[in-house]
Amino acid sequence: MRKTLLISLVILALFTSCKVQKNIQKEDIVTIPPIENIQIMEDLQKSIEDLPGIRVERIPTNNINFKASFKLMIEQPVDHFDLSKGYFEQKVYLNHTDFNAIMVMNINGYSVPSNTFTSELVPWLSSNFMHVEHRFFGESIPANLDYSVLTIEQAANDHHRVIEILKQVYKGKWITTGISKGGQATIFHSMYFPDDADVSIPYVAPVNLAQEDTRLNTFLDQVGTPECRSKVLEFQRSILGSYAESLKAFENLSDEKELKYPMSTEKAFELSVLEYEFAYWQWSGGAQCDLIPGKEAEAEDLVEQLFLIDAPGFFTESSIEYFFPFFYQAYAELGMYGYTTDSLQGYLKEYDSYVSNYASFIPEKFNVEYNPEPLQKVQHYLENSANNFIFVYGENDAWSATAFIPDGVNTNSVGLVNADGSHLTRINDLSEIQKKIAFSKLAEWLEVKIIIQD
Repeated sequence: MRKTLLISLVILALFTSCKVQKNIQKEDIVTIPPIENIQIMEDLQKSIEDLPGIRVERIPTNNINFKASFKLMIEQPVDHFDLSKGYFEQKVYLNHTDFNAIMVMNINGYSVPSNTFTSELVPWLSSNFMHVEHRFFGESIPANLDYSVLTIEQAANDHHRVIEILKQVYKGKWITTGISKGGQATIFHSMYFPDDADVSIPYVAPVNLAQEDTRLNTFLDQVGTPECRSKVLEFQRSILGSYAESLKAFENLSDEKELKYPMSTEKAFELSVLEYEFAYWQWSGGAQCDLIPGKEAEAEDLVEQLFLIDAPGFFTESSIEYFFPFFYQAYAELGMYGYTTDSLQGYLKEYDSYVSNYASFIPEKFNVEYNPEPLQKVQHYLENSANNFIFVYGENDAWSATAFIPDGVNTNSVGLVNADGSHLTRINDLSEIQKKIAFSKLAEWLEVKIIIQD
């Protein structure tokens, strides 16, 4: 659900055993060069600028699939149900192919600092692509930070307004998609506005049903193999077993990386060890478990491993500040997780029972009350009404503890799970049979022809 792209790439390089197989293509894929005719470009830009409530800036096109790229700032109500609260601008990166081509709209759950990401769907469908920043992140922050309007319904209305405006010129089929928290936002948007998109593809999107959903803890007791779970526990006990030496190494490496923590160093150290289990399964899916250092390792090597999976990065001042809108949403509606400590009794000094993350992430001046109704409504929608969805999960991703897998009874949606996969799972990581299912559904729902080449 969190971590930067850089961290994801590091973990992908070091741990992920899944091989990306780029052997699925749409028939007649062509490379589209950037538009060179200035008049055509000016006409294209003007057609977008003429839409209501948009500021348009042409930006470099970094992908050969697109003819032109733009940064849009779209006017949004701070409160869609009370316009007197004013407006803010929401950032959208728009990459243009053709006004009649399919539009793939990636809904991000956080900030979108640049126009570098492109969905795996784009080359397969020769589509347009847009990437939408979430309210309260990046450049999409209201002047008045009223967190009462940071809700799944308000965000869904943001995304509906984006689609409503751009559908005036983009007349083809629409796909909404998103990864992790963005996948959640994709689900929420569809629940409130089921007619906005023809297909929705949430990647690795949990559907939590409690403020700290205990299914996330239970999952960790049975994920992967017993041998790998034992290796993870041995690591945690080893680093805590050499407490003084490991704490000193933790302090030294934190200073070297210029990391500061809002809690005591001892608490940050122990929370990082507790987080390691979740982060390891989230990002590696259990890959290369034999490389996790154990009881024979030096304290410095153990702490290096802790930082390699970026467990301490969850608790730094900068991360907590950046991710605060997520933490607020998590404890208000989305759900989160805490840590059980039974297997580490006698090793911890700061914590001796279940550890809630609420105190770590929510400042005292906030009093966040959890509302269970929105996610209960989401669960009911998914079970009974959510059609034309492809849910993609990694089997060993810790967030898959609360995955939604359609049963095929009340809807036509499908759930595809990558065996041993992590939070980095995409359609291209699935088995050949699963890919064929995904692309046959896309072909059916989008009314296009897609060729899978063996």
